[in-house]
Amino acid sequence: MEKNARFRDTFVRIIPIFVLALVITTGILGYHFLSKTTYTSQHMIDDELPILFEIHKMETAIHKINSSAFEKISFPEDRESEEKDLEEGLNEFDLAFKSYKTQVESHYQYKTQELISLESKYTNFKNSINKISNKKNSSTYHKAETNEEEILRHLDDLKNNWRAHTEATRSRQVRNSDRYKLTLLIFTVFGTLLILLLAYFIRVSNEKWQSSQLRLMDNSRLASLGEMAGGIAHEINNPLTIIKMRVVSLRKKFKKDQMDEASFTSAMDNIEETVERISKIIKGLKNLVHGKVDDIDVVKIKEVFETVQSVCDDSMRSKGIQFKVNYDEDSFNQLVRCSTVQLSQVILNLLKNSIDAIEEHQSIDENRWISIDTAFRNNRIYFYFNDSGPGIPDKHKQKIFDPFFTTKPVGKGTGLGMPICKSIVEQHGGALLLAEDRTKDGNFVMELPIVTAEELFSDDEPMIQ
Repeated sequence: MEKNARFRDTFVRIIPIFVLALVITTGILGYHFLSKTTYTSQHMIDDELPILFEIHKMETAIHKINSSAFEKISFPEDRESEEKDLEEGLNEFDLAFKSYKTQVESHYQYKTQELISLESKYTNFKNSINKISNKKNSSTYHKAETNEEEILRHLDDLKNNWRAHTEATRSRQVRNSDRYKLTLLIFTVFGTLLILLLAYFIRVSNEKWQSSQLRLMDNSRLASLGEMAGGIAHEINNPLTIIKMRVVSLRKKFKKDQMDEASFTSAMDNIEETVERISKIIKGLKNLVHGKVDDIDVVKIKEVFETVQSVCDDSMRSKGIQFKVNYDEDSFNQLVRCSTVQLSQVILNLLKNSIDAIEEHQSIDENRWISIDTAFRNNRIYFYFNDSGPGIPDKHKQKIFDPFFTTKPVGKGTGLGMPICKSIVEQHGGALLLAEDRTKDGNFVMELPIVTAEELFSDDEPMIQ
C-alpha cells in the first residue's frame, strides 16, 4: 500500500510537469527555429541594397571604361586624360566587383555560378578594351568588338534575380512565421487541454483513492471492534450487574425498614461511579466508531490512550491480560496534532495483534501482559509496545508492513492492518517501526511530533485543555 501510494503520488506530480515541460520545450525550439529563420531571411534582405548598389557601380564602371576607350582612340590629343579615365573605370569596376564578390560569397558561403560567369565575361571585356585602346583611330572601333552589352545584360539579370530572390525570401519568412504561430497555437491548445484532462483524471483518481483508503481504515477499525465485541459486552455487563445488585440490596433494606442515610449514600455513590464507568466505555466506543477520520485536533496524547484503554481494558482483564501504559514525567501531558479516531485505530490494532499472539501462544494460567512505555526527546514522543507473547519471527520481519501479508488463519486477518497503521502514523508526521531490540524497545516503536508552545500560540486552533 505504501509503495502504491508513493507510485501514485510520483505519477500525479510527474505527468503534468512532463506535459507542461513538453509544451514549453516545443515553444522554445519553435521560437529558436523561427528566430534563426527570421535572422537568416533578414540577413538576406539586409544584403540586398549593398549588393544591388555594387552591381550599379559595376554598370557605371562598364559605361565609363567603354567610353574612355573610345574617346582615347577618337581624340588623340586627349589620350593622356582618357587613359586616366580608362584606368579609373577599370579600378572602379575592380573594386565594385571585389565588394560584390565578397558579399555574395559571404552570403552563400561558396562561389556561385553567376559570379564565375561574370568574372569570366569581365576578363574577356578587359582584354577587348586593351586591344581597342591600342588602336590608332576610331574608324577601326566597333562596339561589337567588346562584350559590353553582354556584361550589362548579365548585370541586369543579376539585379532582377537578386530582387526576385529577396522577394521570395520575404514571402517564405512570412509563411514560416505564420506556420509556426499556427503550429504553436494548436500545440498549446491541445497541450493545455491535455493538462486539464490529466488534472481532472488525477483529481478523480486521487479522490477515489482517498475514499478507498478511508473505507479501508473504517473497515479495519470496525473489524477490530467487532472482534472485541465480546469483551466490550463484558465490560458493560459487569457494571450493570453491580448496579442491579445494589438496587436489589436497597429494595430489601427498604422493605425491612433497615435503610439509613449512610448506607443509602454509599449505595448511590457506588451506582454513580458504575454509571460513569459505563458512560466512559460507551463514549470511547462511540468516538472510535462514529468519529470522523479527517478531524484533526490538538489533544493530549494521554487522552488518546485513555480512550482506547476504556474500550479494551476489561476485555483484556477477562482474558487474564494485564494492560498498563507507563507515562514518563515529560511525555504525560504532551500535545499532538492528530485525528483521534485514526490514532486510536493504530493503537487498537497494535493491541489487538498483541492479544491474538498472547492467546495463541500462552495459556490463561501464564503471566499475560501488554505494556506501552513512553519517552520524550527532541520534540518527539516515543511509544514502545511490548507484550508477553513470543514476538515477531525473524522470517516475517521484512514483510510485516507489506499489504496483504498476515500470519493469521484465513478469514481472521486481511493483512491490511499494519500497512494502514504505518500509513496513518506517517500522515501525522511520525513513524511506525519494528523495534530492533525487543528486550529494550518491545515489538513496535511509534513516534509522533509534538505541538510546541510556539506552534500552539501561532495556530488559529484553540488550545485543548
